[in-house]
Amino acid sequence: METEPKYALLVISELNGERGYTHYLVREIPEGSTIDDMITEACKEHVGFDEDSEPVDEDDQNPYYFSSSGEIAAKAGMSREITKAEFDVLNKFI
Repeated sequence: METEPKYALLVISELNGERGYTHYLVREIPEGSTIDDMITEACKEHVGFDEDSEPVDEDDQNPYYFSSSGEIAAKAGMSREITKAEFDVLNKFI
């Protein structure tokens, strides 16, 4: 029996020089994956995180991921599971 797909709202905080930005993403959660895994990967992808470098762990739970140039940093913000109906609406507008 196939399981119902799950969806997530992910929020990423970006620091780019002196400016800060907030990015909202909606994603389908792949089977066998967690929201925490997804937001970590989204942060890494957002800045082009170099796998050879270490994230800066400010509070031991929510590290900053830096671009290879070191100019852009991303940190996981709020994340939560959402319904299919919420996903459909949010996916149209963000």
